Amino acid sequence: MSGPPKETPPSELWLKLTERPRPTCDFQFPGPGADGEPLPKAKIVILYEAELHACRANATKVARELVGDNGRMGDLGYEEIYRNEMASQMVALCLRAHDNPTYFVFPSPKAVRQKLTTDEVTSVAAAYTQFRIESGPMVSELSPAELDAWLKVSMEGASRVPFSALSGEALIDFVMYLVSKIKSLSTATGSPGSGPSEQSPPASELVDDSEKRALE
Repeated sequence: MSGPPKETPPSELWLKLTERPRPTCDFQFPGPGADGEPLPKAKIVILYEAELHACRANATKVARELVGDNGRMGDLGYEEIYRNEMASQMVALCLRAHDNPTYFVFPSPKAVRQKLTTDEVTSVAAAYTQFRIESGPMVSELSPAELDAWLKVSMEGASRVPFSALSGEALIDFVMYLVSKIKSLSTATGSPGSGPSEQSPPASELVDDSEKRALE
């Protein structure tokens, strides 16, 4: 259910929102420790928007300090420093102790920059992004059955509202699924570009037949 429950008054809804625990997942830090053994596991915690605002502001400040006040988006050096610092800021906040996610693994973003390589920061940031997509309300992947369901909903009453729940990747999957449907219709009705013959069944029946074949 993507919208707020109609039977819940705003005050109660706010309480329910504040009671929700943050999504967390286990994260195995890449690479071995000084003793050659695997490093301890950590937790990745999804950040609130306010925390991401702070990350953006701090990344902007660091980038400007390094390239000067004239640095701005569009300058290659500024943008690269900003992106790397943004990742360091996020890692410092989202990576927590495995046994107690209220404790931070790194005391500061500066510690992240000083103790991790660029590849290690990228690895943690990529894991955070993937988990954020998986745990969030945006649908990132669609199964064949889900693609059929979305097609049925679209045919019964096309509306832009339901598609807001789909990520860019899921929308691309759905578009390519529609393309495959159109290609199967074109093959069933004759050569590409030619119209259906007089004996061809209605398009609705062709869709039903193709769907049956897909399920066999």
